[in-house]
Amino acid sequence: MTSTATVQTMYDTLVNTCGASIVSSPQRGDLVFYKYTDYDSERYHHIGIMTGPNETVQGNVNNTWWKGKPEALNNIKQITYVRPAYNGVYVPSGTAYFSSFNVNKVEETNAEVYIKVENSKRENVTEVGCSLYDENGNLLKAYAEECSFTTSYVNYTCNFNSDMGYQLSPGTTYQFKLYAVVGGKKLTDSMRNFTTGGSKAGEDRPATAPEEPTASKEPTAPKEPDVTENPAGPTAEATNKPAAKPKTNPIMESDDETDDEPTVAEAQKPNKVTGLKVKSRSKKIYASWRFTSSSKRTGYQLQYASNRSFKKSKKTINLGYYTTRRTLKKLKKGKNYYVRVREYNREAGMTKYGSWSAVKKVKVR
Repeated sequence: MTSTATVQTMYDTLVNTCGASIVSSPQRGDLVFYKYTDYDSERYHHIGIMTGPNETVQGNVNNTWWKGKPEALNNIKQITYVRPAYNGVYVPSGTAYFSSFNVNKVEETNAEVYIKVENSKRENVTEVGCSLYDENGNLLKAYAEECSFTTSYVNYTCNFNSDMGYQLSPGTTYQFKLYAVVGGKKLTDSMRNFTTGGSKAGEDRPATAPEEPTASKEPTAPKEPDVTENPAGPTAEATNKPAAKPKTNPIMESDDETDDEPTVAEAQKPNKVTGLKVKSRSKKIYASWRFTSSSKRTGYQLQYASNRSFKKSKKTINLGYYTTRRTLKKLKKGKNYYVRVREYNREAGMTKYGSWSAVKKVKVR
């Protein structure tokens, strides 16, 4: 944000210089500008901040703070909603930009971050990635992932263990930058930071990506919440008590040939995933699906296999709440694969699954 002498100057600076956009459907964080009939009706004289799609908070209303619907004030000639280019990054109006950043989890040796690439022009998003730095700004690891999306937005999640292949140190502050290549141009988010849990001990060191666990016939409670044989833990019938509640947003890849699904009264069944799309290029499969703001979902579960019945060479991956895309790597060229996705919900240490999406078949190129 920039300092200005008048509300009109602020409006002109935001829209004409700082890449803000005028929107018709406001959301939390947008600004609302007012023109009043009592003053020069061709200029903006008052401003508020939107706390939701139908509510604003404002100062200097009857010499105090005021909260309510934007149109509830008197003598209004015009209301205009403006969405700033946050993060201090100049973003020309109408082009791609970042929004909805979130830290999904921070642990002693791992973290997961999420950001949304707004892409209203539907330009081709060909690459996403993250650069990890220590607290002094020294580069530790750079990660890039090829993709191909022409959707109006792309959700990007980076897990520093499973995606980047880097093991963090406990009690340590890290900095990072997320980026995306949209329409051939690199869009970089601002520098952000987080501090891992636990006590600091030793130096940072890169680690190889975790090995894929193999399934056991009798699943047991996971020792590590982020890489598990069975994300649901043991069934209630096997233990006569609820399993220990795992941490949210686990990332799991396995060759699990079994598919035990506990049906627990405490856990509500999540929604069915829709809009699954798959593409293939360079021995990879790019899978994406439609995001829904379901309150019953803990995360997504993606499966792919070499036959439609999902009995041959099946792999299962658990993903976070915001994740709506995944790149499947190291696949065999010329071979057909089948992909499906569903939501899962953890409550009281138990898990319940939604219905599988439609199965998509794709031949690896």
